[in-house]
Amino acid sequence: MAYTELTVLSAGTAGTAPTAADSDVTNDGNKFYNDGKTFLQASADGTAGTVQVEVVNPRPGYAGTSVAIALDGTATLHAGPFPRDVFNIVGGADAGCVRLTYAGSGSAVIDLVPYH
Repeated sequence: MAYTELTVLSAGTAGTAPTAADSDVTNDGNKFYNDGKTFLQASADGTAGTVQVEVVNPRPGYAGTSVAIALDGTATLHAGPFPRDVFNIVGGADAGCVRLTYAGSGSAVIDLVPYH
């Protein structure tokens, strides 16, 4: 399987309307290209769920294999930026990307908008 890529939006001074993509729970998860200044907007569609952001190179403050963004089903949360040396995949098809997987309710649909 493969990670489904999300398009990173550029937020301009005149404003940008976010276009959310649904979390991919049937394949490996999602990924987005990360320049070290990228943020992630996440919201669950009425059911609690968790976005797991893969940690590639643990550092103080980023211990473990992932950082969890817990969604209660009603809130929209913003996370980031994601330091490249901690989160970016180094080689292969996902080089330069951050990988996302999902935990919690199997029925949760999480809307995702990566932006910078």
